[in-house]
Parts: sequence; C-alpha cells; structure tokens
Amino acid sequence: MVWRCRTGGFLLACEPGILGFAGRRLVTVGLAVFPGTFAQIREANGNPRLADVPPDQDAKEFELHFPTEISLDILTTADPTAEGAIARYLKRFGEGMPASGIGARM
Repeated sequence: MVWRCRTGGFLLACEPGILGFAGRRLVTVGLAVFPGTFAQIREANGNPRLADVPPDQDAKEFELHFPTEISLDILTTADPTAEGAIARYLKRFGEGMPASGIGARM
C-alpha cells in the first residue's frame, strides 16, 4: 500500500495513493506551515510528539511516517513575529515545501 497526502488549503489527512518506494525510508519532505495549520495537521494525525528543537531555532516540528518509506516533517515558527528561518520562509513564500530529501533523513 502506498500513501499520498491531500491538501485543501492545509493538509487534512493521508490516504492510499500513487507514490511510494519499497525497502527503507527513502523520502523525507519538509513542509513549512503557519501555526494554525500546524495545529490542525497535528490534531488530524493524533497529536504526534513534538520534536526537541533548540529554542534559538524558533521552530516547532513533528514527523509523520508512512508505511511506504515516506516521511513528512511538519514545521512552523514558534513565534510568527520572530526572524527565525521558518518565520522568514513563511513571510516570504507562505506555506510550502522548503526541503525534501531522497535517501536522507532531515
């Protein structure tokens, strides 16, 4: 079974889809989202544990792992008025995919 994620202004849930890889975790995609979207995605996925992010990074993060060796790193700013990397990305580009990796952990 493979998975893909649906969006509708924000990520809602993941369901069987068309992309996937066999073997080990091959694809990690980072998604930068606004704090409200972050809360909605996290709640929709059972409130996964937040990653330990150093306070000077001004970020909140959690990971979603799928049986097809695809992972999503969901990131947001801890303080929308700050100048951390995620806050700057969101101000400049809005929600999006600032990072992805094939065969790598992010």
